[in-house]
Amino acid sequence: EQHCPKRESTYRSMLGYLNHTCQFHHVELSFAVSLAGSFMANPSELHMTLVRNIFQYLLGTLSNDTAHQSKILRKDPTLFMPNSVVTVMCDADLGAAWNHRSRTAYFGFLYGNLVGSRSRLQPAVSLSTAEAEFMALAEASRFALWLKRLLIDFGLEVMATAPALVLGDNKSAQKIAKSPMQQKNSRHINRRLFWIKEKILDGTIMVQFVPTNSNISDIGTKALAKAKFIPFRD
Repeated sequence: EQHCPKRESTYRSMLGYLNHTCQFHHVELSFAVSLAGSFMANPSELHMTLVRNIFQYLLGTLSNDTAHQSKILRKDPTLFMPNSVVTVMCDADLGAAWNHRSRTAYFGFLYGNLVGSRSRLQPAVSLSTAEAEFMALAEASRFALWLKRLLIDFGLEVMATAPALVLGDNKSAQKIAKSPMQQKNSRHINRRLFWIKEKILDGTIMVQFVPTNSNISDIGTKALAKAKFIPFRD
């Protein structure tokens, strides 16, 4: 479609508002906003329709009283282990059809409270589902380490002593991460990601399996059906 400077300017302005809203209020929009941002260079009318639909969704949330309630940080025993105050859920979607790059999404919790999230395309094309999930696992582990170090900077060393819990729904990726030996099926994975093995061995990170239907981070990797989107959002 022909380049339109006015449409491009309007598109970027709308995305700026949505990005702020996504970061601080509606993290369930992380996938939609990230996808729309991929076409910022030359948006078409179809992409403008996508952004307008996101605004329509936000208008629909105004009738939800819980959306305007103050956020209170409290312990939620369903989202963190008793011995770990930092929990990160991660997921990956293998290869988008238009560029074949996988998407990583993770949601970080402190005492069960959502304190950080991200949805972004991976920097390189993954050759298998295990590789895509492993890269998501490594990205989530880096965020978990950052959060632990932030607690230490706040003077909360006691809270940061326990290993951070990283949850994912791919057992192959977790086996690769936990195995001290490099397997023949994982030789194509970038070696810089294998630092996670050391973090698991020294007790900094603990990796565990979570079923796909309970993996909240799935909302940040793809467009979900309404029956799955609403429970994860809530």
